[in-house]
Amino acid sequence: MRDLVVILLLASLAAAQAGSSSTPAVAPVSGTSWLNHLHRFYGDSSMGKTWRLGSSSPDPDNPAVPSSAALSGNNLVTLQGADLYRLNCQGCHGPDGLGAPPEIASLVNPIRSTSYALVSERMKKAGAVLSRKDVMELVKQSQASLLERLHQGGTDMPAFPHLSELEIRAIVAYLNQLAGVPGAAARQISVRETPDRVGELLVKSTCHICHDATGANPTPERFEQGEIPPLSALPARVSRAQLVQKVTQGAAAPMNSNGEVFRGRMPVFDHVSANEAAAVYQYLLHYPPMESTALAGETSLRRTSIVAAEFADNPAPPQNQAATAKEFFAVSTFPLYAGGCVVLMFIAAVCFTLRELNRLAAQNQQRRAGCRHANADALARGIRPLAAEPLIAAQLLSGD
Repeated sequence: MRDLVVILLLASLAAAQAGSSSTPAVAPVSGTSWLNHLHRFYGDSSMGKTWRLGSSSPDPDNPAVPSSAALSGNNLVTLQGADLYRLNCQGCHGPDGLGAPPEIASLVNPIRSTSYALVSERMKKAGAVLSRKDVMELVKQSQASLLERLHQGGTDMPAFPHLSELEIRAIVAYLNQLAGVPGAAARQISVRETPDRVGELLVKSTCHICHDATGANPTPERFEQGEIPPLSALPARVSRAQLVQKVTQGAAAPMNSNGEVFRGRMPVFDHVSANEAAAVYQYLLHYPPMESTALAGETSLRRTSIVAAEFADNPAPPQNQAATAKEFFAVSTFPLYAGGCVVLMFIAAVCFTLRELNRLAAQNQQRRAGCRHANADALARGIRPLAAEPLIAAQLLSGD
């Protein structure tokens, strides 16, 4: 019995740990682009642009050729917070996080306002006398606002419901480093992702800003008028090599009824590697875009209370720090506890069943022993054995 309990516990812990460390489920992109959602024309926005156009033909000295090894099967690739920022944020906010004001705000000051050390320093320089409690209250409000914006979006900024909590933590950790928060470099987080997941991140956070998920492939004339092809049409329109070239170095496209080829409007995303651009092509093939915006497993409302891991430089008061750490521990270890609780309930049920079986067996033995004694006494006195126990009576008469 003890060996059974140990084996079940070990199995449950291993399964729970495996589930908690697995990569997020990949899902197809759906719905209209963010620009169409805002009813904003491509030429009137800085969203999804790098302001670099590149050339209209491949560069023979620097070909955009992805490594086939990085795209084989589900080989996991390691992404740092800086990589997740490139894939999800840099297309709008730029490499330094400064954005394109006034439409796209800088990320630097909002991140700095989540640091206890920087807020305290700023208050002292401004001559404002605030208690530790007051500074922490300002910091917590900034932290909650930042996480709410990342999870739920804003008036102009899209939500990122496809990002996991670990990915959010890695991005925030890198943003802290980008903003010069003290000690942020030592708190960077890496994640392991499949190529399809890399493609999903790039498509949903960058490509989907301008491209609808589905729709008709525009004619050259409609290209010239400014129509943008949907993501669902890309694998049919271009090859993987052509898509990689278009994303990382630029390429020309037919733009009118005469078949004339022009550079086009799409910027060059030279911060995206050839492997990452190829992952976009693979993702669109494996997970064809959908028209509906309702996807199973995705929600626009995410937890915004996990503060301890993203903003570890803030020395919260003891009671608040304990509560925050307890909350984060409860969320991050939930799969482990859930699996353990299920197994413990199963073990308790098995133990109860075995105990009841042992008790019933003991009662049965006592009853049989009582019958044997009663039959033996009856035989000794010349009385016929009890009819209720013919087998025991036969055993007594035969001397067994």
